[in-house]
Amino acid sequence: PCCAAVSGNKEMGGNTNLRLTHLNMRSLNTGFDEMCSLIHDFKIDVFGISETWLDANTPSDRYEMLGYTLLRADRNAQIGGGVAIYVKHGIAFERYELTGVAPGIEHVSVVLKVEGKKLGVAVVYRPTQVNYTVLSSLFHALFVEMAVEVNSVFYLGDNNIDLLYCLNPGVTQPSSADA
Repeated sequence: PCCAAVSGNKEMGGNTNLRLTHLNMRSLNTGFDEMCSLIHDFKIDVFGISETWLDANTPSDRYEMLGYTLLRADRNAQIGGGVAIYVKHGIAFERYELTGVAPGIEHVSVVLKVEGKKLGVAVVYRPTQVNYTVLSSLFHALFVEMAVEVNSVFYLGDNNIDLLYCLNPGVTQPSSADA
């Protein structure tokens, strides 16, 4: 499913109904209006984006959305990549800096404060040229370090791991030319 709704339970504080989702945009420059419609139509509270393709020269106000705050982490060394998160106004949050994450893993994280609970949300992108084994440093930062500070951790992103290729030696690994 494209949208995950987190319904309240005893651990999360009762009446929580939070809609979180993620989309690999492959450039916010194309499809921004459609993305805004999707977010508003489905009443998304937290929307994570991988492959924003933004850089330090791109002003954030170009991608502002009424009723949401944008946080981003751009890839500045080359074209592509980058991650962002939109948080709906009215949801208290603070940016959370993950430590010890291996170079090459692109990420932005927040801690939401909802009904007296703290919910960690991370948006992550692993470029294909970065070995998937470095994800272990990210998982440690999220599920060991961040997890002790929050009630729940939500991981949104694109790991670029083709499970069909990993599980079936007869399947050939696609290249960027196949995209």
